[in-house]
Amino acid sequence: MDKDGKVYRTRMTFSTVENLLDTRFLTLMKGIIVNMDHILQMSEDRCMMKGGAFFPLHVKRQKELKQKWLNYKFTRLREETAALEATHVPH
Repeated sequence: MDKDGKVYRTRMTFSTVENLLDTRFLTLMKGIIVNMDHILQMSEDRCMMKGGAFFPLHVKRQKELKQKWLNYKFTRLREETAALEATHVPH
């Protein structure tokens, strides 16, 4: 489902779709891939998206999934900070 609520269906295998996506995307469990830019928060067992949708986390991989999301957020923050510093012109 995208930010407008549209669901996309494909005839490709799930693993084929996973391999086509870049590092912004996280597989929460078989059949559920989310764009980490749109994750609002993760609780013990589910992921809340900015649009209000909730998705379950794979039971055995909850800690790993949360850590991947936190690492992604940290990397994005560092990249955004570096980009701002590069465009800042001192007076």
